[in-house]
Amino acid sequence: MINELCEEFLATLNDCTEGVMKTEVGRSGGSISGKSPAGTPTMSLGTPPCLTTSVEGREPMNADENRTSDGCAGVKRPEKLPLTYFSNIGDRFEDLRMDQDHIPTVAFLDAAVALPKLLVTVGGKSLITLSADIGNNIQKIRNRYDAEPRKSSSLQSMIHLEISTSRTHAKHSATTALLWLFREMSFVREFLLGIIEGESNLSGTFTECYERTLKNYHNVMSKSVYTVAGKTIPYKEDIMRSLGYDGITSSILDAVYADMKSYSRAIGVVTFTIEQFYINNKLSIK
Repeated sequence: MINELCEEFLATLNDCTEGVMKTEVGRSGGSISGKSPAGTPTMSLGTPPCLTTSVEGREPMNADENRTSDGCAGVKRPEKLPLTYFSNIGDRFEDLRMDQDHIPTVAFLDAAVALPKLLVTVGGKSLITLSADIGNNIQKIRNRYDAEPRKSSSLQSMIHLEISTSRTHAKHSATTALLWLFREMSFVREFLLGIIEGESNLSGTFTECYERTLKNYHNVMSKSVYTVAGKTIPYKEDIMRSLGYDGITSSILDAVYADMKSYSRAIGVVTFTIEQFYINNKLSIK
């Protein structure tokens, strides 16, 4: 019964995501349907030399190791690299400046709004549920900021305000929304790094990343939806095309890999900082 509901759910999503998916396919010249286009040469996508951590048993993120001297969450890409999908993201986590582990709210939200589109670009309808969830949590945090901007200049000050007014568990609280966004961003980081290391069929990689980050917090229905999503996730070759690889030029492939790693590591710096803040303030992180 649950599997039937999940399949019906994904079928319903197909119409509403078709336009977005066609746009991304047209931009990249590839397919994000889960199958390589007919007549497309098979690409050789080895693990790039830039990757130094493994997905299985990944070491915990250390924010200080990946933060630049000026407080940014990540290292900016060399200008000589070819442009990729990530080059067109206006506000990136790599550029997010943190002052003494305080994450500026507006800059964080500006960077986070790129996540839903990135997920649809990478996973098509397979990741539309996660994309929508991330968008909803971003909006909840933005609403809380708009209500009291002077007292919410950083994510930490916003949460401290809810702690002081006993609103951490209130409906649509920023505390709960940020906790869920932390979990969802953790999945995005894991999956991007998993794509780099993974084989052509990424179903196993998707499942492993989901089990490490989100599964323990989902109900039965949500778990079933993600089980179906894992079975329909596009092949690695299609994902790389959607991110800018032309299937031929090695320098472009290297650029996509480098941007994926840089972006995911910057997300890791942010999520590590959020996690430490919740732990230090005795807020539930599990």
